[in-house]
Amino acid sequence: MHDRWRRHRVQVRLALPWLSVDESTDYERRLNRLMNACGCIEGAAMAVALPSFLALLSWSLVTDWSVITWILLSVAGLMAFIAGGVLGKWAGVALARRRLYSLTRQLARLADARDLKGVLS
Repeated sequence: MHDRWRRHRVQVRLALPWLSVDESTDYERRLNRLMNACGCIEGAAMAVALPSFLALLSWSLVTDWSVITWILLSVAGLMAFIAGGVLGKWAGVALARRRLYSLTRQLARLADARDLKGVLS
């Protein structure tokens, strides 16, 4: 369902002669997954984790459970939910970009190693 909102989905196809078909398919799958990462899973996890942590912290620290306290904790919980979702989504995308960089560096090293073998042979 969320694909409907994604207008530009990137698809990578590798045609590198030094990779077997299985290796090429594996690299394509990993590149496509990382290039199209949206951070939704991480955002959802943080949107639940941060308010939960706040609830546990307030349960252990708050001694006066008046109406004002409930209202303030509700607003803080809502803010923690939004902040957790945004921070989690940002962290998920940043992690995917870091993994994408590592994967492209790995492919570049494979290409360099292949070129060196051709020169040294």
